[in-house]
Order: sequence, then C-alpha cells, then structure tokens
Amino acid sequence: MARRPIVHVELPVAEVETAEKFYGALFHWKFSRYPDQSYATFEAGAVSGALNLVEDALTEPGRPLIFVGSRDID
Repeated sequence: MARRPIVHVELPVAEVETAEKFYGALFHWKFSRYPDQSYATFEAGAVSGALNLVEDALTEPGRPLIFVGSRDID
C-alpha cells in the first residue's frame, strides 16, 4: 500500500481566538486570520491546517477533518 501523507487538518473550535492562543502556546503555531470569516490558518511543517468555528465546520467538535495527499485517487 502506498503511503499518503496528511497535508491539511481542520479543527472545529467553539472560539477561534481562544483556540489560537491555546494551540499557539502549545505548539508555537503562527496563525493567519480571515476577519470576514470565523477561520484561522496555520502552517506546521509539511502540514497546513485551520481553526474553524464549530457552526461553520464540516464536522463536529472533537472530530478534526483530515486531508490526505495522493497523486491520484484510483
């Protein structure tokens, strides 16, 4: 089976600003904010990610959305 790396992670959060402070202190992530949206992105080495307000997220609290890289899907 081919290896497929995780390339992006979206974390649903109750408060984007509070989560930025928490994850920033814990992992030293730097965030880019999108003021018109409840969304903040970060880079963590080869993996990018985002904090997404729960009500706008594609998933539920405690259930991150994980994107896996692949050259093709067949």
